[in-house]
Amino acid sequence: MAPIRVGFRGISANVGPRTDAGGWAKAAHLPYLRKSSLYEIVALCNTSVETAKAAIRSHGLPELTKAYGSPEGLAADLDVDLVVCSVNVQKHYNLIKPALLAGKDVIVEWPLGANLKEAEELTLIAKETGAKTAVGLQARFAPAVTKVRELLAEGRIEPVLSSTFVGAVGLYSGIESVGAGFLMDINTGGNMVTIHCGHDKNRRLPPSTGYTY
Repeated sequence: MAPIRVGFRGISANVGPRTDAGGWAKAAHLPYLRKSSLYEIVALCNTSVETAKAAIRSHGLPELTKAYGSPEGLAADLDVDLVVCSVNVQKHYNLIKPALLAGKDVIVEWPLGANLKEAEELTLIAKETGAKTAVGLQARFAPAVTKVRELLAEGRIEPVLSSTFVGAVGLYSGIESVGAGFLMDINTGGNMVTIHCGHDKNRRLPPSTGYTY
């Protein structure tokens, strides 16, 4: 079977730590996509064609990898089967909407949109075009969560009547931290509840959203 051809939004030329711009895309997505025979990265989309080309060179992607400076350009590429988007949540709507309108499959990091209105509109477009979609909630596959799921399935734990979630926020614990401004701005859609707790609580999206993970 031919590999799924991927167009990626979120990989910068920076090769620094995960907390840098594009860090999550490089740490969590890029290594697997490059290693797996099921996928082939055929295009990168950044804020400009020049920065996309710089990222291609920086990460040693094939010279034939296409470079785009707009989500519309990436969405129009007939050689792209799947668009992967790993950027700040306030950019999700504008970056994946063109791909969904083009009927392309999309994987986007959680949260889906900066607000409910964006999420509902993107979901509706995906349903209308028949695009296959997924929202990344990787904590669902964490070893500890997987083990608890196994214990419940085996009946070794009595039926759970209630649960409590307690999370540490040490990464952004101080108001002087770099990420504090982003997390405190209600308009970004990104904060400790929607991002960090949303990942860790591993709660499924309602079936009506049309999104899975």
